[in-house]
Amino acid sequence: MVRQPLDFPRAGPDVLFDETIPDILEAYAQASLELVRLSRATDSTGPIVFSIMRDERAIIGDFLRHYRGAGIDKFVILDNNSTDDTFAYLCQQDDVDLYRTRTGFTTIRKQAWLNILLDSYRAPGQWYICVDADEHIVFDGLERGRDFRQLANVMERQGIWRCRGCLVDMYSHHPIAQSRFGTEDALVDAYPLFDGSGYSEYSLPELIAREGGPRHKLFEGVAGGIRPQLTKYPLFRLDRGDFFVNPHFLWPYDRNFDSECFLGLLHFKFLPDFSVKTDRAVEEENYWRNSLEYQIYKSTLLKQQDLTFLGENTEFYQGPLSLVQGNVIARISW
Repeated sequence: MVRQPLDFPRAGPDVLFDETIPDILEAYAQASLELVRLSRATDSTGPIVFSIMRDERAIIGDFLRHYRGAGIDKFVILDNNSTDDTFAYLCQQDDVDLYRTRTGFTTIRKQAWLNILLDSYRAPGQWYICVDADEHIVFDGLERGRDFRQLANVMERQGIWRCRGCLVDMYSHHPIAQSRFGTEDALVDAYPLFDGSGYSEYSLPELIAREGGPRHKLFEGVAGGIRPQLTKYPLFRLDRGDFFVNPHFLWPYDRNFDSECFLGLLHFKFLPDFSVKTDRAVEEENYWRNSLEYQIYKSTLLKQQDLTFLGENTEFYQGPLSLVQGNVIARISW
C-alpha cells in the first residue's frame, strides 16, 4: 500500500525566500512512502511524535520509553533503508504508524518525507513533535509528572504555536572514540554529562539562533570549522501553508520568535556506532555541504583517539532541573 502525499498548500511567491524550498518541493512531489501498518491508536488528542529512522535498533527502545513515559500515545515513524533490526522491531510496536521508503537519504529528501507525513496527519488543533531517534525532549515539570499533552495546552494558552528548544549534547567520561552503551541501558545513564554553560544566542531572519556546547568547543578551530546550530522548534501546531523547511525551523518564520527556549533536546549523538555512521555520511555525502561536519569528525578523531568532551563547562545531568538552573531552558508557568 502506498500513501500518496496530500495536496500541499502553496503559500505564495515569497515561498522562494528560502533557497531550499524548491528542492524540498521537488522531492515532495517525487516521493512515495509505503504504509506498512497502522497503530491501534488511530487517533490521538495529544501530540504525535514523528521521526525518520535508519539503523537505530540500539536506541529505539529507550526512545519509545522516554516519550511514552511523557504521555505520548502515538508515533509516526518512517524507516529509511535500515539494514539492522530497526524495521522488524518497529513492526511489533502497537502505538507506531510505520512507513517505509527505499529511496536513498539526503537532508532535502528527509524534509520532504516529514512534510508528507505531517500533511497526512493535519487536523485542527493537532500538535506535532518532530525528533530524531537520538533526541529526547525534556522540560521544566517533566520530573514532577507533567507531560507533553499538558505542555501543549500551556503553549496554546500562551498563543505559542512553535515551542522553541535547544540541542544539549550529552556525553560520558570516556573518550569519544571509546563510547560504551548497551542496548538495554538508558542513554541518559550511559551519557550523563553535558555543558552547562558556554552558550550564546542571536537573531537570524529565520529563528533565534543558539550556538555553543561541546561540539562547538572541540571542533570550531578545525579546518572548515563546526558551529552547530542548536535551536530547534520540535513541538508545534500547523496552520495552512506552514512548512517544515529545515530540521531547525518552520516557514513562514514569524512564529519562530514567540517562544522562550522551553525544551531541552538531550542529544545522544556520540554512541558506539558513531564512527560507522560517520564513515557512511562521508561516503554518501548526503548531509549539509557534502557531509562537511562528518568529514571533520572523522579526520579529527582519527588523529586523536583520546579526544574527550570533558572540560570546565562539564556538569552532571540530574533531570530537567539541571537545565533550568543553568538557564539552558526556561521555567514554564504551569
